[in-house]
Amino acid sequence: NAIKTVEVKHEKLKIKVKGLKARHEIKSRKIKKLHANNQELDRKVLKLESVGKQQIKRFDVNIKKNQAEFNAEKKKVKEKVTGFETEQAAKNKEIQRVQADNQGLRRKVESLEAELKNIR
Repeated sequence: NAIKTVEVKHEKLKIKVKGLKARHEIKSRKIKKLHANNQELDRKVLKLESVGKQQIKRFDVNIKKNQAEFNAEKKKVKEKVTGFETEQAAKNKEIQRVQADNQGLRRKVESLEAELKNIR
């Protein structure tokens, strides 16, 4: 009887061990699947990081290009303003010269009118 009891216990333990092995195998497969998923996610993260870096580089290039275009346009505007100011200064000098000539001519006219009055 004792042998049969031991054999029954032994069989129960064998069944229990098989169940534990099966659960262990299932958990091992789940762990492997999780590792595979983690590796895939790591690859995706690396790809996204790479794409992000490329976009940042592209933005930097665009910003530098836009800044260069802005600076060139700003320089053109400054040159136009300087040209306009120079032209305006020249016109102002011309106006002053003409006004001075007009004053001189007015004096001559007044002088000639005075002479004319004296002659009459």
